[in-house]
Amino acid sequence: MDDFKLDNFLKETGNVFAEIETLTVSERSEVMTDLLKQGKLPNESSNLFIAFRESLLEANFTSDETYNLQRIFDSLDFEVKGDVYLIWDDKSIDRIAISALVSNWQHIWYGIADDVVILYHSISKQILLITHYGSVFHN
Repeated sequence: MDDFKLDNFLKETGNVFAEIETLTVSERSEVMTDLLKQGKLPNESSNLFIAFRESLLEANFTSDETYNLQRIFDSLDFEVKGDVYLIWDDKSIDRIAISALVSNWQHIWYGIADDVVILYHSISKQILLITHYGSVFHN
């Protein structure tokens, strides 16, 4: 997660955002390998977000609705137990408990600064791709 978001969280709450963990290079590689298997992408050189957008189903939400993660989860029957990976790009992946993600989404998702994020639940193999313009893609 971007440092400015962590700084804003600290300023707004007075607490360090300890619930999120940035993955190491080897952990990122493992997650990306698993994720690419799920997406049935043409090859690893494809743009990750474009390839997933084209291989997943679209569920229309308004850009404002992307700030209500619980509603998205409920609407799409997304698994709400355990951890989820936030994939900002192939070099920036965070792990967070889903309960912490939902309760802190307003500190994590900045629709103005963030174009897209993939949420990957590796146990259920569920994938959500959320865009800043209100589209949500899922498997």
